[in-house]
Amino acid sequence: MGEITSYESSSYSVNQFKDKEPNGEYPLFDANNLVTLMDEYDQEEKYISIIKDGAGVGRVQLRPEKSSVIGTMGYIKNKDSDLDFILFIMQQLTIFEYVTGSTIPHIYYKDYSKENLFVPSLREQKQISGFFKNLDNLITLHQCKSRKRKRAKAL
Repeated sequence: MGEITSYESSSYSVNQFKDKEPNGEYPLFDANNLVTLMDEYDQEEKYISIIKDGAGVGRVQLRPEKSSVIGTMGYIKNKDSDLDFILFIMQQLTIFEYVTGSTIPHIYYKDYSKENLFVPSLREQKQISGFFKNLDNLITLHQCKSRKRKRAKAL
């Protein structure tokens, strides 16, 4: 995995922004939500955030360009690979075997970056990630239709 990705830590703390009004246009995310809008950002390009400390350790999400995450998270960036493909692979990996600590769990890039992956050509990566994005969209569409039918039946 280390051959197709790189890693950076974040140094932002939620406490830095606790009682401040949003003062910018660039999002700062925590594990679940938008924390604030800032006038600066850490990442120019899209990236994958990973929770490296605490509850939810190992959970990954695709994040937009010109954004940042808080310090309990890190940035996984691609090296000449399709970021959506890397996200799909990371969601399938059992990186939880790399979690250490019992009170506050941690996961370290230096450990899970050693995971050996089969990585097809960039063209194939894009095809695979496109297929799974379309499948996710189809599932979401059917879930919405199902919820609407259930609501209509309840009336």
